[in-house]
Amino acid sequence: MSRRGANLGIIAVGKSSTIESLKSLGIDTCTVKSLDEETSLKVCEKIFSANVVIIEEDLYNSLKPKISVIASGMKNPPIFIIVPGPEAKETSRLKDLYAVLSKAVGVKLRWVK
Repeated sequence: MSRRGANLGIIAVGKSSTIESLKSLGIDTCTVKSLDEETSLKVCEKIFSANVVIIEEDLYNSLKPKISVIASGMKNPPIFIIVPGPEAKETSRLKDLYAVLSKAVGVKLRWVK
C-alpha cells in the first residue's frame, strides 16, 4: 500500500464543470470556482495527497509558483497531466516543453511552426 492510500490516487482539478465528468471513471474531482489564498492552499493540499493530478492549464499556471516550491521538497511528487480548459483555443504547453528540451540538451533548439 502506498503512503497515499489504497486507491490509485488520481485527482482532477479545474474550474470548468467538465472536470466533474471524470467522476464516472472513479477519479476524485475538485472544482474550483474562485482562487483566493485560502482556496489555493486547500487545492494544493488535495493535489499533493494524490499520485496523479489532472489539472486545467489556467489553474495550473495560477498555482505553479506554489506547486514548484512544494514539489521541489518532495521525494516523489505527483505526476501532473496539464490539459487545456474547454474555453481555451490553444495551449502554451508546447512553449514549456520547448524550453525544457532546450535546457536538457544544452542548446536552444530551433522551433519551426
